[in-house]
Amino acid sequence: MLPPTSYEKPSIGPTKSGLAWTPDSRQWELLCKAYGEEFVRDQCLKADGWLYANKTRRKTHRGMPRFLNGWMAKAAKEQAKGPHQVFVDKDWSDVPPEQLEAMRAKYEARGKG
Repeated sequence: MLPPTSYEKPSIGPTKSGLAWTPDSRQWELLCKAYGEEFVRDQCLKADGWLYANKTRRKTHRGMPRFLNGWMAKAAKEQAKGPHQVFVDKDWSDVPPEQLEAMRAKYEARGKG
């Protein structure tokens, strides 16, 4: 069991009913044990903002535990991936001109060119 903290559990949402929801003690304990309290608090703020901004996708009080658990799992998985790598300075000199032309045509066909 986790030691008690000096912080209150955060309220999340508005839910479909328009009221905020707070995780019960057991769910809070399990989430903090699985992901760490700082991570859980940070993600609760993000989920709260998402629910506020996405009125049509708000959850019921009954659906909030599942939503929050899924949110945490997805956020932890994204965090484990590490920073995304972006290669902007690719050296294209080794790519044959025919292949470059085919790539350019495909790009333009998608309406991006």
